[in-house]
Amino acid sequence: MHGRHGLVQTLLAAEPVDEFNVWTFPLVLDQGKPLFGEDAVPAALRVTSSRVTGKGVIVTTNQSAGPVAQQTAAVEDGKVVV
Repeated sequence: MHGRHGLVQTLLAAEPVDEFNVWTFPLVLDQGKPLFGEDAVPAALRVTSSRVTGKGVIVTTNQSAGPVAQQTAAVEDGKVVV
């Protein structure tokens, strides 16, 4: 099912989503809208496949990975450490 950011958030809140694809295009148009906004339901995701098209579009397939694990991250020597 194709949809906008609001549809994704509605489906995640109702929990009927087993898998979804995210297409990330290599361009910025104005400010845009975040796919997962402030009111999004926290969900752990697992990327089950990914590919990059010839035009640079990143396509990932994501599945639910259960509850969100609480972790902390920091930047050390210019690298993110989890």
